[in-house]
Amino acid sequence: MATLMNVREEIRPSVQRNAIALELANALQGLFSIEDIRKHTANNWDHTILHCKPTKTMSESLLLDREVLTMITNVNDIQVRTIHVAKEIIEASKWGN
Repeated sequence: MATLMNVREEIRPSVQRNAIALELANALQGLFSIEDIRKHTANNWDHTILHCKPTKTMSESLLLDREVLTMITNVNDIQVRTIHVAKEIIEASKWGN
Protein backbone atom coordinates (compact mmCIF):
# COMPACT_ATOMS: atom_id res chain seq x y z
CA MET A 1 0.00 0.00 0.00
CA ALA A 2 1.22 3.48 -0.81
CA THR A 3 2.27 5.79 1.99
CA LEU A 4 0.01 8.60 0.77
CA MET A 5 2.63 11.22 1.53
CA ASN A 6 0.64 13.66 -0.62
CA VAL A 7 -2.39 13.33 1.68
CA ARG A 8 -2.65 15.46 4.81
CA GLU A 9 -1.97 13.16 7.75
CA GLU A 10 -5.27 13.90 9.52
CA ILE A 11 -7.32 12.68 6.55
CA ARG A 12 -5.25 9.68 5.43
CA PRO A 13 -7.56 7.13 7.12
CA SER A 14 -10.58 8.61 5.29
CA VAL A 15 -8.78 8.46 1.95
CA GLN A 16 -7.67 4.88 2.61
CA ARG A 17 -11.27 3.81 3.28
CA ASN A 18 -12.48 5.22 -0.05
CA ALA A 19 -11.21 3.07 -2.95
CA ILE A 20 -11.67 5.71 -5.66
CA ALA A 21 -10.16 8.50 -3.54
CA LEU A 22 -7.23 6.22 -2.71
CA GLU A 23 -6.63 5.48 -6.38
CA LEU A 24 -6.80 9.17 -7.26
CA ALA A 25 -4.45 10.15 -4.41
CA ASN A 26 -1.91 7.63 -5.66
CA ALA A 27 -2.26 8.93 -9.23
CA LEU A 28 -1.73 12.53 -8.07
CA GLN A 29 1.45 11.71 -6.13
CA GLY A 30 4.03 14.39 -6.92
CA LEU A 31 1.46 16.56 -8.71
CA PHE A 32 -1.10 17.53 -6.06
CA SER A 33 -1.51 17.17 -2.33
CA ILE A 34 -4.90 16.19 -0.93
CA GLU A 35 -5.92 18.79 1.65
CA ASP A 36 -9.47 17.70 2.45
CA ILE A 37 -11.95 14.91 1.76
CA ARG A 38 -15.65 14.80 2.51
CA LYS A 39 -18.90 13.27 1.38
CA HIS A 40 -21.63 15.37 -0.18
CA THR A 41 -25.10 14.14 -1.06
CA ALA A 42 -27.24 15.95 -3.62
CA ASN A 43 -29.98 14.84 -6.00
CA ASN A 44 -29.91 11.35 -4.43
CA TRP A 45 -26.26 10.91 -5.43
CA ASP A 46 -23.28 10.56 -3.12
CA HIS A 47 -20.22 12.55 -4.14
CA THR A 48 -16.71 12.34 -2.74
CA ILE A 49 -15.15 15.78 -2.65
CA LEU A 50 -11.39 16.29 -2.54
CA HIS A 51 -9.59 19.60 -2.28
CA CYS A 52 -6.29 19.20 -4.13
CA LYS A 53 -3.43 21.66 -3.84
CA PRO A 54 -0.99 21.70 -6.77
CA THR A 55 2.72 21.30 -6.14
CA LYS A 56 4.84 24.32 -6.96
CA THR A 57 5.86 22.80 -10.30
CA MET A 58 2.28 21.92 -11.24
CA SER A 59 1.05 25.32 -10.12
CA GLU A 60 3.58 27.07 -12.33
CA SER A 61 2.96 24.72 -15.26
CA LEU A 62 -0.83 25.13 -15.21
CA LEU A 63 -0.82 28.72 -13.93
CA LEU A 64 -2.88 27.70 -10.89
CA ASP A 65 -2.87 29.74 -7.72
CA ARG A 66 -5.71 27.93 -5.95
CA GLU A 67 -6.81 24.49 -4.89
CA VAL A 68 -8.60 22.28 -7.38
CA LEU A 69 -11.97 20.78 -6.49
CA THR A 70 -12.16 17.11 -7.39
CA MET A 71 -15.64 15.64 -7.38
CA ILE A 72 -15.90 11.86 -7.62
CA THR A 73 -19.32 10.62 -8.64
CA ASN A 74 -20.16 7.18 -9.95
CA VAL A 75 -22.50 7.94 -12.88
CA ASN A 76 -22.72 6.85 -16.51
CA ASP A 77 -22.58 10.40 -17.82
CA ILE A 78 -22.22 13.85 -16.34
CA GLN A 79 -25.38 15.90 -16.15
CA VAL A 80 -26.02 19.59 -15.76
CA ARG A 81 -27.23 19.06 -12.19
CA THR A 82 -23.85 17.54 -11.30
CA ILE A 83 -22.15 20.69 -12.53
CA HIS A 84 -24.60 22.76 -10.45
CA VAL A 85 -23.65 20.73 -7.36
CA ALA A 86 -19.96 21.41 -8.02
CA LYS A 87 -20.71 25.10 -8.41
CA GLU A 88 -22.63 25.11 -5.11
CA ILE A 89 -19.72 23.42 -3.34
CA ILE A 90 -17.27 25.97 -4.72
CA GLU A 91 -19.52 28.87 -3.71
CA ALA A 92 -19.94 27.46 -0.21
CA SER A 93 -16.19 27.02 0.18
CA LYS A 94 -15.63 30.69 -0.65
CA TRP A 95 -17.59 31.63 2.45
CA GLY A 96 -16.18 28.91 4.69
CA ASN A 97 -19.44 26.92 4.93
